Amino acid sequence: MINLLPSAEKEKVQVGLLKRQLDHFGILILAVFLGGTIFIFNTFVFLKIQTKEIKNSLNIEGVNLDTKTAKALENDIRDLNQILARYQAFRQETKPALAVLYEVQKKIPLGIKITALSLDITTGKITLNGRAQNREDILSMEKQIKESKSFEKLESPLSNFLEKTNASFSFSFYVK
Repeated sequence: MINLLPSAEKEKVQVGLLKRQLDHFGILILAVFLGGTIFIFNTFVFLKIQTKEIKNSLNIEGVNLDTKTAKALENDIRDLNQILARYQAFRQETKPALAVLYEVQKKIPLGIKITALSLDITTGKITLNGRAQNREDILSMEKQIKESKSFEKLESPLSNFLEKTNASFSFSFYVK
């Protein structure tokens, strides 16, 4: 193609073409910028919503965890209170250990030697083991324990009465 236009007009045409190309390029950049802005805005809104939901979920889980911890602690406290109430009731109903041992000591005749004595504070069970010079001392001690107002449920095996002299014995009884 032959261009017969004067050079000033040729420059105007080239400037017009350049201007049109720059306009197209500007519109293209504007379209890319607007598309990117819309995409970034949508992403921002989506992430904002997701972040809010995650925070809500974490708060709910934290409340649930706190609630579970509080309930477990409440159950532990209730159990401890029950144990303490039982212990306090038992302590109020039972005599002090020293007083119980003094009562047991009063029931032992002179011919008896105690080899083992145990007192279970929780059940109030007393177990006595020992040796006696004769069977009558064992019978005397058994009678005193049975007649005592401080003790009950005497358990005396028959083996206590097999030997006539130098007899070993074992008694179990409970504090009233």
